[in-house]
Amino acid sequence: MTPEEAPLRSTRLRAIVVTSVVAVVVALSFVLVRGQIVVLALFGAMIIGEALRPAIDRLSSRMPRAAAVAFSFAVLLVAIAGVWFFPIHALMPQAAAFWNDLPAYAADAAARIADFSRSDPERAKIVAAISASAGATLGPVAEGFLHLQAGLGGVLSTLGLMFVMAVFWLGSSARLMPFVLSIVPQEQRENALGLFREIGDKLGLYVIDTIVNGAMVALECTVLLALLGTPFPIVLGLLQGLLIAIPYLGTLIGVLTVGGVVLATQGWVRAAEAILLVSLAQTIQGTFISPLIFKKGMDLDPLFTVFAIAIGGALFGVFGIVLAVPAASIVQTVVVRVVAPEIRSSHADLSSGGVQ
Repeated sequence: MTPEEAPLRSTRLRAIVVTSVVAVVVALSFVLVRGQIVVLALFGAMIIGEALRPAIDRLSSRMPRAAAVAFSFAVLLVAIAGVWFFPIHALMPQAAAFWNDLPAYAADAAARIADFSRSDPERAKIVAAISASAGATLGPVAEGFLHLQAGLGGVLSTLGLMFVMAVFWLGSSARLMPFVLSIVPQEQRENALGLFREIGDKLGLYVIDTIVNGAMVALECTVLLALLGTPFPIVLGLLQGLLIAIPYLGTLIGVLTVGGVVLATQGWVRAAEAILLVSLAQTIQGTFISPLIFKKGMDLDPLFTVFAIAIGGALFGVFGIVLAVPAASIVQTVVVRVVAPEIRSSHADLSSGGVQ
């Protein structure tokens, strides 16, 4: 191949890559429209599988891989059953009472805020601005939780499908990897393998980070709320831990829920104390404790994270909200490691061609 033909071949190769990417995006869009639940279940299965992969790889050195997979999932199911029967099952009456009383708490808190703003026009403007901003930010998230309540049976069946798919993912991914690498140019295979490993590590880290942080936040907030004498301290504390799965917005929802309940039952002063203490506990957890436990995070920009959560909630409901962060992490990893270097290389080739 002559030097003059090299840039032309490179341009054609990039055109083929771009066309292939567009075709894949169009196909995935069609699948997402027609089979959202199946696609979301598959993505959730990938996250579960990648979270369990390190343990399964260690067990595989002592037993057959199929046995390692079966043992790991058995341990996981036993752990989930233990969490369900204690404390979730034991707290169900209290959680049901809290859920039934929540509309009354919300109405009472709204009435108190209206009384507060009615006495001063400036206060009214501030409250209206905050309400509008909160509604625009939290709207998709609230809608997602309403979908969750309406379709609880579908949610449970989807979770079951995720676990079944996760078992098959752990077996199929090992066989798919050699095939995928075989269609990648020889000089790029090491980079492709590194990309897949990084994505898998981030998905696994997301699950572990979420579980550990959620458990710690739930314990901290439960103790603080119990010391303040707030109603339903365990339920509200667990809610704070569960909402860790939604970065930034989840914390905001949890703090506002605590503030609204305490405001409706104990007044402004105790509500301010509860909001301050819960916010302080979560800030300390996120700023000082989490970095000591985890060597690296998802490394996502806050604006990109909030945007991904809003899009996920608007398109796919509560599952889209929860899975938005790992999906955004995958997109960012692919852009940083593949798309951006390819664009820079194209600019470099065009510049060198112009100089020649």
